[in-house]
Amino acid sequence: MRATGASQIQRYRFGVIPQILPVFVSQVLYYLESNTRSATVIGALGAGGIGLMLVETMKTSRDWENTSYIIILTILVVMLMDQISGWLRRKLIEGR
Repeated sequence: MRATGASQIQRYRFGVIPQILPVFVSQVLYYLESNTRSATVIGALGAGGIGLMLVETMKTSRDWENTSYIIILTILVVMLMDQISGWLRRKLIEGR
């Protein structure tokens, strides 16, 4: 970029940012997905949240509709996040 006569801002805008943006977004999406999956496990161990709700509905042994609803909803959210992040990664890598 320097050989073409680009200024410092143009080097960052057209040379550096396009190279690091896909990696940066990929890492952010990975942490978001990982934290969503971990929230259920950590909650089940006593931290509260959706994991605690899941354990409490399983302890009652009567509320299996809510238990299955929580499990299905958690799986769907993780699948949706995975699909969206995959789509976003493809768009960033292909550049369209």
